[in-house]
Amino acid sequence: MKVILTGKPKSGKSTMLQIIIRRFKVNMGLATLELLKQNKRVGFSIHFSSGFQETFAQTNSPTDHKVGRFFVNKEALDRYIPSISSISNDDFLYIDEIGEMQLLSANFKELVDMYINSNNDLIATVSAVHKNKFIDSLLGRGDVIIFKITPHNRSLVKDLLTISLSNRNVYNTLPSPQQKYVVKTANKYIHENNTDSYSKLFNNAIHYYSEGKIIKNSAGNFTVLGNNNAHKLELTNSVIKCDCPLANGRAPFKRSGECSHVQSVQMYRIA
Repeated sequence: MKVILTGKPKSGKSTMLQIIIRRFKVNMGLATLELLKQNKRVGFSIHFSSGFQETFAQTNSPTDHKVGRFFVNKEALDRYIPSISSISNDDFLYIDEIGEMQLLSANFKELVDMYINSNNDLIATVSAVHKNKFIDSLLGRGDVIIFKITPHNRSLVKDLLTISLSNRNVYNTLPSPQQKYVVKTANKYIHENNTDSYSKLFNNAIHYYSEGKIIKNSAGNFTVLGNNNAHKLELTNSVIKCDCPLANGRAPFKRSGECSHVQSVQMYRIA
């Protein structure tokens, strides 16, 4: 599972990442932390999971690279990247953050490429201020769940992110086409602020598919063996209708939405 948190400075990306690191034992990567003096940002330090840390950017000592008012010590980043470049299959990777200063380093770009293309779980933060082809390519991938964090939606993002990562082991067993469906659908729900369907997708639908709980009937319709009941689904002109409360907007749900039974059938029907 690959997840990217993006947002403006002070939106809470790094704080969210640190919460996730502690909760899910994320163990391999690097983080950029701000340096404060009298509550004013005077630079950044970079911290590697291998134990190394060093000042990465500051306002006082000139270097060959400058971003805004900060002089960047690119060599500090290059020096320790090899220490987090050998990854094991069970490593949970993280990068905080992918931004203009970090992207001055070709070695850093190579690390990002290696992490994002690995078979490992990854959570990363990406600047919403600096845009270039490299960042656009990350945000445009079809295998990345993207959360845009604001001061107003932090709690919601935390909840949805926790749901996703808590079910990542099942997600990781899905075939590639089904994983792409899950990511595309998850990003759609995030955009729509559809928390019910998002939760159903990860808590139920991927499990139904993985556990073989979808039965195709002779008429081309389906039965899904849900957690509490078996649900009947009718397929008409590629539209799937389910008899469950969420699909029909019945209590306890306040509005109708795509239920886990429909989601699992959609996954089942992918060639």
